[in-house]
Amino acid sequence: MSGGPTTGRSGRISGADRRAAEAIADTLRSTALGEPGLRHVADPLRALLRAQLACGYGIEEAGGRLAVARVATSAGASARFSGMLAALAGQSPRGWGGMHYDARRPEPRQRNRVLPHLDGNGTRAAVRRYLERFPATRDAWERAGLVCDQVRVLVCDGPSLLSWVGAFRPDAFTDRESRLLQALVPALRDRLRLERQLGDVPLALAALPAVLEGIGAPAFVAGSSGEVALANASALALLERGRGVVRAALSAEIAARGPNRYTVTRLSLPGCPAWFLCVERERPPDPGPRAAAFAARHDLTDRQAEVVALAVRGLANKTIAAHLRCAEATVEMHLTVVFGRTQAASRAELVAQFWKGSW
Repeated sequence: MSGGPTTGRSGRISGADRRAAEAIADTLRSTALGEPGLRHVADPLRALLRAQLACGYGIEEAGGRLAVARVATSAGASARFSGMLAALAGQSPRGWGGMHYDARRPEPRQRNRVLPHLDGNGTRAAVRRYLERFPATRDAWERAGLVCDQVRVLVCDGPSLLSWVGAFRPDAFTDRESRLLQALVPALRDRLRLERQLGDVPLALAALPAVLEGIGAPAFVAGSSGEVALANASALALLERGRGVVRAALSAEIAARGPNRYTVTRLSLPGCPAWFLCVERERPPDPGPRAAAFAARHDLTDRQAEVVALAVRGLANKTIAAHLRCAEATVEMHLTVVFGRTQAASRAELVAQFWKGSW
């Protein structure tokens, strides 16, 4: 590989540097899901860091052995570079590749922090002296033509390593390159975290039907307009009796306009449409047979009896008002009268009186 440009020791960051770094961050944020973000920014990152080569790679463990995964390099990387990474496979998770970090769980001081390879003393002679302590790594680097300085960051999600991201060049990197790479860490972390979450989606999708069947009540995975993507057996029985009715009910519940018959949980993933887990609540007893006797006992009007029947089902005043097609203030007025005639000090006490009394 050809040598990189010679740079001074200055750490000055120009306006053009900042714009180039922001453009890389924008690319990471806007690259379509399903495509590796690092592959789209490897070349711009190499240019930004004035490097010979920029790259990123993950490290996976299987059967106690390590392997390189999700490699992304800038243009011009030779096959020798991939061979160098492959040569590191099978090494101990601790001290991976002579880099002094645990590939399974990097130390907190090493996470998401840009570090130059040799603290700015990146001459070829210094690198060779450093690598003498790691013969396997030295041989792999020499075959790849990478006995040179590097600047890198271990991009982590909490304690978990997402990717090694860095750059190589014959001349020593300066504070400028470290600061620019550090500025990109949040965007790199967010993108790599999202890609890892998407990688787990097939397993989650395979498990979801079994999870739904484990719920005794009717359970749906639905979109915001009530369209059903998944349903357990008892929910499918409801769909067979009236798909349109179920869809309208789910849409109302998701929008918080329904009678609170379902518990609704948002299933969210950044960059993806919202879906909701809707599980039918256990239906309370029908208050109808008791409402007339309760109203007669406390001399309530028909409308007040209707309000009580809805209130004891656990509905909020706003929902009761929508059901009766009246103002919420009207519901509050009726309940004030009911509280006075029943001597109930609270809504909970009113509910207790209604269900425990003999009417």
